[in-house]
Amino acid sequence: MKHLRNFSLIRWMSLALIAAGVLLLVFQLVVFSRLRSSFSPGSTIAGVDVSGLDIDQAADRLTQAYSVPVELHYGDSSFQVKPATLGFSLDLSSMMAAADQARVIE
Repeated sequence: MKHLRNFSLIRWMSLALIAAGVLLLVFQLVVFSRLRSSFSPGSTIAGVDVSGLDIDQAADRLTQAYSVPVELHYGDSSFQVKPATLGFSLDLSSMMAAADQARVIE
């Protein structure tokens, strides 16, 4: 009888340790997914700070930053031109892919 009671205690301890291991694994996966969902502090893409932003927010910030009119000076006159008028366009998909890849390497 005593042998069965010890076996039962060992079984319960083992199950408790397995359950604790599974809970720790789930906790770490949640923490990792939260870290992975946004850019870390100090992250920049093409000189634009994207710290704490997710990929969609970072793309919006880049679009805003690079759609601001550029002031051009020619002789004594100056004028503002939108970058799209000059043929400038952002390749957001490749910029975001490169930034995401750089996040993995760090």
